[in-house]
Amino acid sequence: MNIDRWMMVAAVVWLMGISTTMAAEQPEPLEPINAAHAGQFSQRATDAQIIGASNTAYGSFYEPTSGSDDCGCDAAATCDGTAGCGCERCCREHLIQDCCPLECCDCEPWRLFPCGVGPCGGLDITGWVQAGGTVVDGNPPSNFNGPMTFNDRDELQLNEFYLQIAKAADNGGCGLAWGGQIDLLYGTDHRFTMARGLETTSTFGSKWNSGGSNTYGIAMPQAYIELVYNDLSLKMGHYYTIIGYEVVPSLPNFFYSHAYTMQYGEPFTHTGVLATYHWSDTIDVVGGVDRGWDNWEDDNAQESALWGFLWDGGCGTTLALTGTFGKEFDATGTDNTQRMLTSIVAAREITSRWTYVVQSDIGHQNSGPTTASADWYGVNQYLFYKVNCNLTAGFRAEWFRDDDGTRVTGNGTNNPLAAAPSRFAGDFYELTLGLNWRPQGNPNLMVRPEVRYDTFDGASTAGLALPYDDGTDSKMFSGAVDVIFQF
Repeated sequence: MNIDRWMMVAAVVWLMGISTTMAAEQPEPLEPINAAHAGQFSQRATDAQIIGASNTAYGSFYEPTSGSDDCGCDAAATCDGTAGCGCERCCREHLIQDCCPLECCDCEPWRLFPCGVGPCGGLDITGWVQAGGTVVDGNPPSNFNGPMTFNDRDELQLNEFYLQIAKAADNGGCGLAWGGQIDLLYGTDHRFTMARGLETTSTFGSKWNSGGSNTYGIAMPQAYIELVYNDLSLKMGHYYTIIGYEVVPSLPNFFYSHAYTMQYGEPFTHTGVLATYHWSDTIDVVGGVDRGWDNWEDDNAQESALWGFLWDGGCGTTLALTGTFGKEFDATGTDNTQRMLTSIVAAREITSRWTYVVQSDIGHQNSGPTTASADWYGVNQYLFYKVNCNLTAGFRAEWFRDDDGTRVTGNGTNNPLAAAPSRFAGDFYELTLGLNWRPQGNPNLMVRPEVRYDTFDGASTAGLALPYDDGTDSKMFSGAVDVIFQF
């Protein structure tokens, strides 16, 4: 095992130690930002949460509130940072003291259509523009950053011009209501969320765009109708997956770049029917049938299943267990076999400043007549520290194992890894350190600088020999920054 791998392992162990040591911390009382979706806290998003997340500096969907309960200390809610604490043991027992919790005023961003449009303002139109740039060591001639996504090019990019048109399905807690949503995305990120048969043909040929070869294009990652009756909601159409922590829309994510787990280990969208039952104040149960991973048209005439159990334990503790299973084509597009994926995401808001998130995915695809079985799995850990109401620091440590060289490759036909195509069996590690900054009094604007280190320990099974610097290096150092403006 080389020194790079030891560094990655040490970072993961350090994070686990931090989370274990601080597990006894008691945060301020918490309540969901969006009470209508109290159980669905996973950052891979219900649409109301995507909008709600814009008011937080990191991807948690919870914020401290004033008052007192069994979770911790009394605190006066003020906007000038002078909140007090009436609980002596808070100072005595807490390793990371939260005697004076950070209280931030809830400042709504400016909206282009603040009152909605249509009859009675029933339609909400919101969105954002995201642009950024990335530099990597090695200066690859192709300008592609190996398997990194979504900031996959060593240049400036307009990643997302994102538009949401939505009617909330709000029944006030009982009775019948209906709603729906359409999302449109223009920019370089469209390449990562195109669905077979919608933006491309069923064989990934040119339709809306050129199957990933165009740098810029348009995608429609969501178009669905939602019916709500009492505690049951039914979503029908094309929608984002519930699996995992990171999401396609840039706004709810803390980091500009994405984890290998999100890009190569999970689906992005589904087309089908998805039911969510609000079982209790703490538990949501989710289940549905769809056409599989990122399909608008069914590629095998067999439905897949999507399921989830979401638990909100209060006091900033949440847990999501989700998964999917069904027949999918393998990496070669030859064999149509059973694929299964299970994901668990646990989050803990330790204090008003510290938040810890851990995710683990395990995926498997059965062997077929001409191909062997495939496995992939990994662990992501996130630690966030809110410096003040305008600045948050974040750290991500990831290990992703592509056991059989079937998942990680390049994206886009101009990427040398995709042109080969290249496959890599082994361990991918990445460490990312970043900031989220919002100017005082301007909640519409967010700046996200980051530095990242990637390394690979394994062997190529096809194409280029190594994943970075156009196939010539086993590691990569990068720096990036993007800017998001909401409207």
